[in-house]
Amino acid sequence: MGASYGLSYRSARGLTVEMVQVSRTYNPGAFANIEFDIEAHVWSTNSLDASLDQVQFTLSVDNIVFPTIPARDSSFSPGSYLVYNLRFVDNNAQDATLLGERISHRAILSITTQVLAGIYSASLSPSTVRTVSIQRVVDATISPSVVNECQTVSRDVLQSQRGGVTISLSSSPDTLLVTITNSHQTSVFNEESTSVSSVIRLTADTYTVQIQNPGFFCTGANDQVSGSIEFWHEQTNLD
Repeated sequence: MGASYGLSYRSARGLTVEMVQVSRTYNPGAFANIEFDIEAHVWSTNSLDASLDQVQFTLSVDNIVFPTIPARDSSFSPGSYLVYNLRFVDNNAQDATLLGERISHRAILSITTQVLAGIYSASLSPSTVRTVSIQRVVDATISPSVVNECQTVSRDVLQSQRGGVTISLSSSPDTLLVTITNSHQTSVFNEESTSVSSVIRLTADTYTVQIQNPGFFCTGANDQVSGSIEFWHEQTNLD
């Protein structure tokens, strides 16, 4: 009886949760929100069948706690694990903006559940801590070195997933007019200057980029240009 109880105790108390995959979606603006989608695995470090009841998950990212979400009750055998696909959303614009501009997070995922293994039952809340890093992956780059007076450099860019564009261009001796429009011909960026610098979040769409040296007399004078326009999406990694 003592050995059976000991094995049951260790199996229940050995409950473990792990973050296997994480993705982040940040929607900026006045009504900003941020979402973390997590694939979590739950198992026991010991050797008895275990059942989970009243399952709930909680996520904390950089000390900001997301709303708790319930999950299905289930059971698993020795050597196997449960897979949970979890979606945590924070609709607080201040929280979302704070987190959305960061490239690294400290994430804590916790499961709270009633565990039954053999003859032992307990309410447990194991957790795991991971570092989540955000990397911008460049999908397209536009970097003209010369734009003649009255010339327009035009290019269509397919943004296949939510991401953004980083604009960093300077010209000499004249100004550049940089415009970006979406597939509905709505302007998402329009600026004329000798130094254009901006970062804009974009939805998935096809964008038309135009870089123009407006000029006055169309004499064909050259504008020397440095820098680039980069379209990118974000890739989330667990470190």
